[in-house]
Order: sequence, then C-alpha cells, then structure tokens
Amino acid sequence: MRMPYLNLAPRASREAKRRFADTGAPVARVAFMTDLGTTSVRIPTGSYWPVWADLYPAADRLTEPAADRPMSVVVLCHGFKGYRRWGFIPLLARRLCDAGLVALAVDFSHNGTDGGDPPSPAEPNYRHPQRFRRNTMDRERRELVSVIHWLRDREKGPFPRGVNVGLWGHSRGGVVALLAALDDPSISAVATWSAPARPDNYTARQMDRWREQGEYAFIDSATGQRLALGLGHLEDLSSHRAEYAVGERAARLSVPHLVVHGELDLVAPVRDAETFSRGAGASTAAPKKLVRLRTGHTYGVGAGGSMEALERAIAETVEWFAQHLKTGEKRL
Repeated sequence: MRMPYLNLAPRASREAKRRFADTGAPVARVAFMTDLGTTSVRIPTGSYWPVWADLYPAADRLTEPAADRPMSVVVLCHGFKGYRRWGFIPLLARRLCDAGLVALAVDFSHNGTDGGDPPSPAEPNYRHPQRFRRNTMDRERRELVSVIHWLRDREKGPFPRGVNVGLWGHSRGGVVALLAALDDPSISAVATWSAPARPDNYTARQMDRWREQGEYAFIDSATGQRLALGLGHLEDLSSHRAEYAVGERAARLSVPHLVVHGELDLVAPVRDAETFSRGAGASTAAPKKLVRLRTGHTYGVGAGGSMEALERAIAETVEWFAQHLKTGEKRL
C-alpha cells in the first residue's frame, strides 16, 4: 500500500526517465520503480542538470514513522568514477533499511554515467565522458545541498512530516558530504569511508602538465575508456584550496562523524583518517569515532578475497546512523 505521507509524482516509464534525464526543462518530478525493487527519483537542482537517485526501500514499502517523529534518511554519495549503484552502495543502502532507516543513493549529474549498469569493456559505463570532463567538486557540493533542501521541503519534497538527514560518502563523496555538513549544523550525522583529508593531492608536475594540455587524461581500469578532467576541475581545486581541506576543518565539525578507513589504502592513506580523528574534542562536543580496517580503498570490491572488512564497515555505519538519526532531536 502506498503511504500518503510520501510525496512523489506518479510512477513513470523508463522512456520518460530517458526523455527528461538530459533536459533542463522545469518538468514535474518523475518517479518510477526499478528492477532492484527501489524507486528512482529525479531531483531538481536549480540548474540545467537534475540528480537521479534510488530510494531504499521502494516508495510502496516504506513504513510510516510515529506521528511525532520525522523520517530518518541517509543520503549516500558515491566517489570519483562512482555512481549510485556502484559496488557496495546498494548493499549498504539495504542494510540501512533493515535498521529502519531510509537510504537515498544519488548520482551526481556529471559523474559520466547513467547510474545503472556496472562497467565492463564491452559496455562502457561512462556514456557521457564530456560531462565527466566538466565535473567539479563545487558542482557536486551544490547538488548535494539541493538534494538536502528537496528532502526537507515539506510541500514539494517527499516527506511532508520532516526528516532527520544523515550523510555518507565514499572517497571523494566523503569530502562532498563533509563540505555540506560543515556548512549545515542541522545535519544529524555524517559517515565517511576512505575520504582524503585534501582532494587536491596532485603533484606540481601533474598540475603543470594539466594546464599545458588543457586536461588531465587517464585510462579507466574498469572499462578501458580514456577519460579526462578539464581545466575547470583544476581551477575549482585551486580556488577552494582552504575550503576543501576537510581534514583540517574537521575540528570545527559540529556533527557526529564516523571515520572508516583502510590501513592498506593506496589512494587516500590512513594518515588522512587520523587527521579527521584528531579533531575529536578540539572545539566541538560532537561525537567522533575512527574505525581502522585491514583493507584497501574499495573494501575488497573488485579485488576478490574476504569481505570481512566490508561487513565491519557496514555494521559500524548502520549502527552510527541508527544511533544519531533515530534518537536525534533535529527535525526540519
């Protein structure tokens, strides 16, 4: 039975999704059921590009909260080259649902994908490499803020009784989540997996070549595609260098922060996690917790072997949000 408190437009076809996905027209929200048993939603951002997201559980399976309680929603932010159905994101989303929370896994508009099929050499996932090239951290931050505003909008958003919002992010998605939380103390909790303390970890030589060639090109190991970042990305990192230093700014974070990191991470070294945890108690009473695991940047996804570290990361994250969202006093 569809719950009357969930404010979504009628279900639309996949053709409607494709027709509206790349337009900037101010069309009505589009929602449709997916093959994963979730509801995909088109979220306006105030710009040409919308954000698509998967709602867990599906709209017709949501359990209505008590009359005096808001809905507890965790927004899941993918990392660099990620998308809303990448790797462990659907598994984490379903575990959050098992704990009585709602998960909203988002696709940032310029991640280069259609947010559906896993990548393979035969079927490259990056169907929009030019859009990927134009992406910036600031664009993703602004889009996340739009998603939060949409969730909190009691008239036009999906939850007219209000929400407690938590933010989760992997790798660069963790940086984006922290940027939003640093600017919004009403966020109930944040959890980051393998987030770098600074996203501008390029060498001077790499940046000089980037400027000379007008792009930073590389071959994606999963698809074999040639991808590139444009000069706009470099300019964004340079102009927001102090703002994006989230490791240093973590001491001022007034939101409960769970830091999960792999000791074998070669992308964001474990010392970055220690930078976040050093902020504990420095200038805020907000709880912090550091969980170090014997794993790499993707928690075993794509590398084979044991999933023990991934299971621990998921369990710690679910417990963190269950504690700080379901018992929190914030309601917007």
